[in-house]
Amino acid sequence: MICIQFLLVIWIVCVSSYVLPKPCDIAFTKKEVRCYCSSNNLTNVPTDCPSNTTDLYLSNNNLESISKKAFINYTQLRYLDISDCNLNSIDKSAFENLPHLKELSLFDNPMKTFQWNIFAPLVELQVLQISHDLLSTYPRESWSDVLHLTKVFTYGGPSNGSFAEIFSVMKSLKYLHSDIQIHVLRNCMFHAFDKTPLKYLEIKGKLMTIEKDTFSPLRFLSSLVIPNARFLKLSNTLPALHVFENRQMDELNLNNNFRVHGEFIITTDLFTYIGNICVKKLSLTFNGIRMINADAVQKMKYKHCLESLNLSNNDFDFHQLLTIWFFNLFTHLRRLDMSDNNNQFSQNKVKIDGIKHTRDNTDLFDNKSFNIVPSYYPQDIVLWFPSTLEILNISCIKIVGNPINSLTLKGIKDLQIIDLAYSSLFDCNYTVNGLQNVKILNISHFKCVHLNHNLLQSAVNLEQLIMESSLLSIGLKYDHHSKFLLGLKCLQYIDFSRNAFTNRFRISTFKSQLNSLQSLKLEKNLFTSIPLCLEDFTRLSFLNIRNNKIAYLTTEKIDAIEVLFEKSNRTMTVLLEGNPLVCTCASLDFVEWLFTTKVKLASNGSLFVCRKRWQYYNNKCCLQSIANYENKMYYDSMGYLFCNFIRCASFIYFNWISLQIAPTILVFIYRNGQSTFPKVKRKST
Repeated sequence: MICIQFLLVIWIVCVSSYVLPKPCDIAFTKKEVRCYCSSNNLTNVPTDCPSNTTDLYLSNNNLESISKKAFINYTQLRYLDISDCNLNSIDKSAFENLPHLKELSLFDNPMKTFQWNIFAPLVELQVLQISHDLLSTYPRESWSDVLHLTKVFTYGGPSNGSFAEIFSVMKSLKYLHSDIQIHVLRNCMFHAFDKTPLKYLEIKGKLMTIEKDTFSPLRFLSSLVIPNARFLKLSNTLPALHVFENRQMDELNLNNNFRVHGEFIITTDLFTYIGNICVKKLSLTFNGIRMINADAVQKMKYKHCLESLNLSNNDFDFHQLLTIWFFNLFTHLRRLDMSDNNNQFSQNKVKIDGIKHTRDNTDLFDNKSFNIVPSYYPQDIVLWFPSTLEILNISCIKIVGNPINSLTLKGIKDLQIIDLAYSSLFDCNYTVNGLQNVKILNISHFKCVHLNHNLLQSAVNLEQLIMESSLLSIGLKYDHHSKFLLGLKCLQYIDFSRNAFTNRFRISTFKSQLNSLQSLKLEKNLFTSIPLCLEDFTRLSFLNIRNNKIAYLTTEKIDAIEVLFEKSNRTMTVLLEGNPLVCTCASLDFVEWLFTTKVKLASNGSLFVCRKRWQYYNNKCCLQSIANYENKMYYDSMGYLFCNFIRCASFIYFNWISLQIAPTILVFIYRNGQSTFPKVKRKST
């Protein structure tokens, strides 16, 4: 009987954890009070949130209905999320006490219709998230309630092929995000927006076709985003852009489309639909594009409008080089992303020289283009870019071919960020010129076994250098005069992770960075100690030496870290996680320092503890990083540290006593032998 009662209690406890309401979590900021009650098994709006709550999260509960006085205690609400609450009805007066509400989410509820004027009290409502079909049922005589909406997020529908007529009265609507369920965008799709000042439109769904005049009513649209429509074709999508001809637009985003039907070449005629728009930002990523016709860029009507171009994650081949060189024609281009392309360069490295005519003799006026000449010998390569370019990403492009002597970037004046990760040439035995204004350079995963120590000498204003996994342990081995970083006096951040370093750096390796370097990342190398003289740096405040082979730090290194801690206004961080730290007699000072220093030693703020029974390293007790620690763990570690200290001290004391006693014993034995052995000798005679 007792067992049955016990099992019943256990069952009630388990069931209640899933069924009974849970308390809400409260978060306070300077301007907001947030009450998180999502997924709390609630059947009614909670009353235990602070009366000054500004953001109330009630999603994924089982409210079923909202009563008249449900929010009477929360008159300061500005954000309300009642999505996925199994709502079937909302009382007409439910929102009467929410005059400051700005955003309301009603997603994923089974409601079919609205009562009239339900949104009337929400005079400051600007953002609404709702099912399209539910919004379409809002009573016509109450449409004035939505005049002030500026953003609407909808899903589902439109069942009849066009958006609900209620959108026609939204005189302030500027942003629409719709996840639709239809496959064809008809010419009548946006008729309700003819007088709506819509500026941003994002359409998601399994689209297959866009009719040519679909976007005609959107007279004020400046940003169009159509992602993830893999069944679309270039030939039945780009012609629909003709309605934006000669219009100034902020963004045209057609990412991750056109993947199924095999149309991977943008012809000159198709690209004209884009070129006739004065668009600032163009994104065509993840589209499997293999080629854009070479003259398509030249014939763009509004080349000067383009400021950002993203063609990453496509399948451009060698022939596409001809188009890449024409990017120089975009005279106001600020950002260019050609990363992650399946770009197979010719086995013959190319030589590129500045000329004033293209291969087809098209005059480029004062701009520079390129003449491509195959060569079997190392060459000096010159690349021209728009003078306005600020960010260049050509990472993750496979490059094969012969070595080069130098790479010179010309035309650039404002280029600040270059990402070349994974786009290494045959080796690093060349120089890069034209990096005078670059602030951030990522050349990770370069093949720097053969390294020209003057590779980066032009980057005199470089602030961040990232060279992860670039075989620098070999490339820098013979840099006896420490030329590689010489003169780079502005460097604040260096990442030399995963380079298989084992030995200390030369004293002069970072000579030019002693007064500038703030962060140094040496993670996942093979160092057995900190490989540089920390006391020489004046601004270093972050050192990452995680996952190396360090057993403990010497007193000299500890003292140097503490000095840097004071220099950095007590903000010094030294990350040690992942090293085989040990608790031994030799490391006692280090272990004691771990528990007393104010230097941050782990990225997650955890403590290191000595664990004698759980993990061993060469039969020694290991130090482990413990997050979510308890005080007991800390005191156990301190207790172990104390016991270890006693054991080590006892061992030293025992050795000292042994050294003192041993001579005495030997003298005693010797003297005793002198007085005993003669008697033995006389007896034997």
